[in-house]
Amino acid sequence: MQGLRHSVFLLALAVGLGSVPAGAQAVSIPAGSYQLLASRSQLGILLRKAGWLGAFADNHVVHTGVMRGSATGEAGSWHGIVTAPTAELQVVDPNRSTQQRHEIWVTMEGPDQLDAEQFPEIVWRLNGLELTAAAPGVLLHGTFSIHGVTRTVAWPTHVAVENGVVHVWGSAQLLLTDYGIQPIHRALGAIKVKNQFELRWDTYWQRS
Repeated sequence: MQGLRHSVFLLALAVGLGSVPAGAQAVSIPAGSYQLLASRSQLGILLRKAGWLGAFADNHVVHTGVMRGSATGEAGSWHGIVTAPTAELQVVDPNRSTQQRHEIWVTMEGPDQLDAEQFPEIVWRLNGLELTAAAPGVLLHGTFSIHGVTRTVAWPTHVAVENGVVHVWGSAQLLLTDYGIQPIHRALGAIKVKNQFELRWDTYWQRS
């Protein structure tokens, strides 16, 4: 009974170790219900500059630590949800003043970009993990919703467990236009934001 109470599941698709790809390394996670540790977790977006005057512009770094999340781990699966209020995203460009960062964010949250008023939440649903031979060894399946558009995703992800806390982190390349957002253009396109942006996540989960 003690062993059952402290059972673990493997990050695979509930088909057993026989189907783990060669070179893949299973990670054992205690089964049960989990809550996101918002105080330690972050979701970030990196927007890169483009255009022939791009050398005179800065990349934009946006992140938030204001998130909620819950997940369930059981035999061969990891399912859950992470939500973040769009309006709580913050511009943290290191080379900009506080006033400049505020002005950038006003543009980003406006109706022509994220439209935070009409689409107040970023939603990331976690629908399972798959072991792979390629680094980092795990694909995180699910859906990602921003600007009212939902896309099915499968992102390479790092997973580690320490003192009962599950650490899930990684990054993925996405396209603004896939989510109905047009990249910002200024000075007749001489300065613009690239369509491709990087989403970064660094999440910690504790059993509830």
